[in-house]
Amino acid sequence: MLAHRGTGRGSYIFGRSVHNTHIEHLWFDVTHDFGQKWKDFFLDLEVHYGLNPMNRHHLWLIHYLWLPSINQDTQDWMGMWNSHQMTLPRSSPCTPREMFRSSMIADGPCGIAELMARPIDDDVDDLNAFRIDWEVADNPTYMSHILEQNPEEWDEENLFSSAPPKPTHVPVEPPECPFNTESLKILSSTLADRVDLSDCRMEMRRVVWEEAISLCDYLLRTQNVGSEDVQF
Repeated sequence: MLAHRGTGRGSYIFGRSVHNTHIEHLWFDVTHDFGQKWKDFFLDLEVHYGLNPMNRHHLWLIHYLWLPSINQDTQDWMGMWNSHQMTLPRSSPCTPREMFRSSMIADGPCGIAELMARPIDDDVDDLNAFRIDWEVADNPTYMSHILEQNPEEWDEENLFSSAPPKPTHVPVEPPECPFNTESLKILSSTLADRVDLSDCRMEMRRVVWEEAISLCDYLLRTQNVGSEDVQF
């Protein structure tokens, strides 16, 4: 957007969540409805069950055991949210899915028209306060969530700064599997025999973790017989 429309014009609304309270409201719902349970679960594993977030093998095991479940929770929540009724000003209640379909019919595919349109003169008097939803910004519940989830982005000296102090970039490289094909097959079959991997209760998932990390440690030592200081 900056390359297309130019800098210093408010064409792109940077990091501060008070400038995009609709998406912040969405993230609040995501956290409340299913994200928090996973965060609490992993913190519990770290405090009481030996999870080391700096151990690449442990990160791989988390992905192996629960990434499909987290993705399924996300898909289930997305389906629920896209189908829930929203009350909008000057409009009858409708779902996000209905709004998307209506917009596609009325406005055409999103983004194409703007790419072909002439630039719009959208200069504003105060970019720092541009499009802030003051009603939501004054809501202590949502603002508390913003401060908790985005402490590194909050500028205490200028609460309404429209640009971040530095570009946000979080590189995420998937952890490599520490096992060969044979060991991975043993891990999969043995876990399936010992625990119920389909049980969605967090209490059972703690049992799965304890069984899995013990088995992984044994398999890694067996796979690397003769090597010193091998542990999962």
